[in-house]
Amino acid sequence: MARGLLPSSKVGNLVRFDVESCDRALERFRVPGQIGLGMDSGDPIRNWKSKRQIAVHLQVSLRTVSNLMRRRLLPFVQIGSVIRFDLVQVDATVAALGRGRSGERQD
Repeated sequence: MARGLLPSSKVGNLVRFDVESCDRALERFRVPGQIGLGMDSGDPIRNWKSKRQIAVHLQVSLRTVSNLMRRRLLPFVQIGSVIRFDLVQVDATVAALGRGRSGERQD
């Protein structure tokens, strides 16, 4: 790759990535104790989704997802221009937001 962030091999116009090597390379981006990203759990298997997939999953518009991101209510990871959401973290956050709102209405 141009910046050498991820190990890759190039054959013609095909670029191939080895998953284990990329996981080891991305370890340096981990920030232990950063709340909301779920990156400190040590679980290598994640269900990463794009912004459009999250909008479909939550049944909201892309604009709503962007607004939730801007307000820091929806956890996401951004590396360069790529934005990904951990589906488990998003579901937990939405559930917590829903519980908080229902509790506010009763008071």
